[in-house]
Amino acid sequence: MSEIICQVYKGLEDAQSAERRELYNQVYEFCKRFVGRSSKDFDSRLKTLHFTGELALQKEGGEGMTPAFAPLVLCLCAPRVNEEEFKGYFDRFGSRHTIETITDLMDFPIKVGKLQEYPLLLDRWNMIAYVQRIYLAAEDQVQRRLKGVFWLLAYEGKSAESLTPVLFADIEKNFNAALLERYAEQFDDGASKFLFTLFRGAAEELSAYEDPWFIEFCRRFFGCDFAPELQAYFGSVYESVGEAERITFDGKRILLSAA
Repeated sequence: MSEIICQVYKGLEDAQSAERRELYNQVYEFCKRFVGRSSKDFDSRLKTLHFTGELALQKEGGEGMTPAFAPLVLCLCAPRVNEEEFKGYFDRFGSRHTIETITDLMDFPIKVGKLQEYPLLLDRWNMIAYVQRIYLAAEDQVQRRLKGVFWLLAYEGKSAESLTPVLFADIEKNFNAALLERYAEQFDDGASKFLFTLFRGAAEELSAYEDPWFIEFCRRFFGCDFAPELQAYFGSVYESVGEAERITFDGKRILLSAA
């Protein structure tokens, strides 16, 4: 099989440090569970890349280190989290299938909080999401991203692992009433349902109401600080909650109803 071999990571220091070995363990386990790459060949290429910085890139269509997966692996194994370098990995080694890989992972393991099991990958995934925000926060992705963050808050009490916070400025920019109408069923069965749970004070984990991102979300919501159409959408969900059950905001804290 044709391949390209090149030294990607320059000046890789402390390649055998305890932290770098633990990062490798988390990348390896994440890829094995969720990326669908678990062959001996892929494992060997992953290990070589991580500890030496050498990428052996295979032709697209195979089951190994192909352009569909290599940029993701390069970002996860990178010796540092850097926007320009991450963007370069996608530009130099990716293909039209790369964003499909990222989106699929955003739609399942990341959306349901699996990143909590891999803490060393969170900052890397945040940067991956940020450099790919033109795709991940596009109109056809907005309801998925909102569903992800509200689900994670409602059932896990955290927002960060959804990666939506880093995309939210673009989500807000791309949201509109026509989008809400076009994806009405998906909103009703996703973002609206989980936001209703949060506005009702019924999150399974009360830590949701101490989550910094959700506190800032409520500050903006109760201050009518979102773009008009997004504010109207959030307002319609809030108004659908019984008045006696609604959360409120005192300017600093989210207050649960005594009802």
